[in-house]
Amino acid sequence: MPSAPFTIGELLEERGRAPETRDRPMLRGPRGAVVTYAEFLARSSRVAHALRDRARSIDGAPRVAALLRNHPEFLDLYGGAALSGTVVCGINTGLGGDVLRRVLDASRATSLVVDRQGAEAVEPLLGQLTHLRREDVLEIGAGRSFQAAVDEAARRHGAAADDPPEVPGLDLSSPFAVIYTSGTTGLPKGIVNSHKKLRGIGMFVAGMVGLRPEDVGYLSMPLFHSNALFLGWFPALQAGASVAMREKFSASGFLDDVRERGITYWNFVGQPVHYVLEAIARAHGGDVERVRREVRDDPRNTLRLVIGTGATGTDRRRLIDWLGLEHAYENYGSTEAEISTWCMPGDPIDSVGEALDPDILVVDDRDEPCEPLELDERGIPTNADRAVGEIVRRGVSGRFEGYDGNPEATAGKVRDGLYRSGDLGALRQLGTSRYLYFFGRTDDWIRKDGENFSAESVVELVTAFPAVDRAAAYGVPHPVSDEWVMAAVRLREGQRFDPQAFFAHCEGEVQAGRDRKWFPDFVRVVEDFPWTETLKIKVRELKAAAYDPARVQRIFYRRRGGDRFEPFGPPEYAALAAELEQNGRAGLLPR
Repeated sequence: MPSAPFTIGELLEERGRAPETRDRPMLRGPRGAVVTYAEFLARSSRVAHALRDRARSIDGAPRVAALLRNHPEFLDLYGGAALSGTVVCGINTGLGGDVLRRVLDASRATSLVVDRQGAEAVEPLLGQLTHLRREDVLEIGAGRSFQAAVDEAARRHGAAADDPPEVPGLDLSSPFAVIYTSGTTGLPKGIVNSHKKLRGIGMFVAGMVGLRPEDVGYLSMPLFHSNALFLGWFPALQAGASVAMREKFSASGFLDDVRERGITYWNFVGQPVHYVLEAIARAHGGDVERVRREVRDDPRNTLRLVIGTGATGTDRRRLIDWLGLEHAYENYGSTEAEISTWCMPGDPIDSVGEALDPDILVVDDRDEPCEPLELDERGIPTNADRAVGEIVRRGVSGRFEGYDGNPEATAGKVRDGLYRSGDLGALRQLGTSRYLYFFGRTDDWIRKDGENFSAESVVELVTAFPAVDRAAAYGVPHPVSDEWVMAAVRLREGQRFDPQAFFAHCEGEVQAGRDRKWFPDFVRVVEDFPWTETLKIKVRELKAAAYDPARVQRIFYRRRGGDRFEPFGPPEYAALAAELEQNGRAGLLPR
């Protein structure tokens, strides 16, 4: 396959016209529906003409925002943008109300493509948006305005509509997509991604995992998110492979999709991996030998490659075993792409890979390098208080192309010569190799008894309890100083919470070597967690409720020096609130 450094649009033209790829499937739909590379090029060209016809620029290249689930039209829009020099701003479908309005305004898009759910979210905002008018909102679906705009462009341009328009000045440095952060710590920031950056990532990933033209990727993660583009679609384009698409991720439908569509390659984020494994376990009565027999050894199981971010070592081990994989490629990185590591075959499976770049460091709150991580025979850190710090990079590589329209935030990522990831990690030295371990966001620090530690350490302790399926940990107000530790837990199906058994478990973990500070002071039992659209737990939403019984049901606490967890209700809350008031800390309570 040609691998010259041409733009994304030129790559699509190459794939759509080259004899060896033009008739190959690019998109595999349900029930055998196929869009070839040649057909995709023609579809994208018609969208490109429609975008050019409607283009209005606020500053620089014209922009189109997309508020879409994973529909084929989303790929058409990306293809049309690549061929027309338009920048796509993929908007998180979980946004609504004033946050959605502010993100749409910040995008500076003058066209917006929506599906039915997106149209319903935008409708109350029309008339309040700075750049978008009602006629600028195009809805996908048979006979709806998006298709009407494409059909009108095809009539206007005639036979030329199936060929891309001329776009003077478009090159590798041109911006192609703005991808937004999750926004869990404020208004989402748009991260600029050029043709060069996305082509480079696609080339690297496809080469690293050995993607083949006959591979079929599985786009089940949202196309507005970097995971689907960086690890899914662009590697497939580079290899001349095809992709299958699901509008919204379904753990229960995962195996059926693999078997029915011949999926060989899946890009994941951590939470869906866990959901898939739990769904497989439930469907096979928790019998691992049955899973191996009926899933791994099923001749319809075509899956051979998985690559993603955020899966635990435990889940990666199960994924490899249950689906018969050679490896589960785990990436540490972010949309900014300034720091990146990959857990390759032979690397410690609990790590996120070797830190090959010598400028990747882990530093404490004085920007001094932390000491190397040490693990006991169970894989538990024995020096986390001295080894865990912020993951940084000395200087910048240039892969981070800035936050869209936000020079202050861009400048803030580099302070005192260090690119700040905002993530907690540790480096473990094995021979001449340094392996990076991920411990959560710096926002996930909990401070107790004058020491900082990662909430992930608490999560690991808590999820070792057999009845717990998932957990989140965070600090809640202490009446004197620092914080208490709160763990929110979701139980496995059919399980009940036994506070005394849970206390005994935590005490046992401490006696076995875990830090006593990680022992939760409060436990909140939840039916489910609040999730972002990219399936991350909204910890800040949990933290905001703290231990207020008006907001939190089923909460337990342990008294200082106590040997049990007890129910925590309005009388206990009133006494604690009075103590906080007495110590001038009442402002820390939820409002």
